Amino acid sequence: MKYLSEHTLKKPIGGIYIIAAPYWGAEEWDYDEYALRKDVATKLPQESPIVLYHSRDDETVPFTHLALYAERLPQATVREFEERGHQFKNNLVEVAEDIKKGEH
Repeated sequence: MKYLSEHTLKKPIGGIYIIAAPYWGAEEWDYDEYALRKDVATKLPQESPIVLYHSRDDETVPFTHLALYAERLPQATVREFEERGHQFKNNLVEVAEDIKKGEH
């Protein structure tokens, strides 16, 4: 997402699908080199769906990071899951279906 918000793309993309991503800048995840620019929502491709996925029981990235992304990306669709952990129990069926449909 950082790359997409900081560079001009030569070709359109089908969507941005982010799974269990840490929010760089949150407590204990404060690394300037990974942080998104403040105007990230306006710098991402506007024609592409953005979907954020996170499980409430993620043992690696706190679930609260999802809300931080949702606040910065009001155009994003947010998908919350129960009992899928950080790796989504190796089951990305919903993500694959969203990508196939171009869902947002």
